[in-house]
Amino acid sequence: MPNTKPFVQAAMICEHVLHEKDGVVSAIRVIDRITTGDVPIGLPAGVTPAVEFSILVMIKAGSIKGKSKLQVKMRRPSGAEGEVNTWPIQLNGDEQGANIVVKASLAVSEFGLYWFDVYWNGGLLTSIPLKLVQGGVAQALDKQSQ
Repeated sequence: MPNTKPFVQAAMICEHVLHEKDGVVSAIRVIDRITTGDVPIGLPAGVTPAVEFSILVMIKAGSIKGKSKLQVKMRRPSGAEGEVNTWPIQLNGDEQGANIVVKASLAVSEFGLYWFDVYWNGGLLTSIPLKLVQGGVAQALDKQSQ
């Protein structure tokens, strides 16, 4: 029976993604939780600490051929939706596919479970979790400089 959505080979959050010359992709340090260090209090207005990571989505065509659209949408712990990234995808069937790498930066302003929903032509394909956990006790900026 032909597939109507691509097969998900991988959908993950990691620290880095390497693209080798031979086309091989390596996901380095796959994560589903980030614990922040001490978050200083008294930061200047408009300055918010952030964490950085990569989102890797690898799909395989199977019986799908033609142009399609892949999207990644973020859901915050509060339920609010964040950024939406969209890519046009051309699939040519069989084992061929597409690899999407998103280098992301997440402001440390809301702790809890984030979801990165992956959509194929508007339909949900999979979801990737990332929990942001508060680490240390906040410290004043002037104490850190000593």
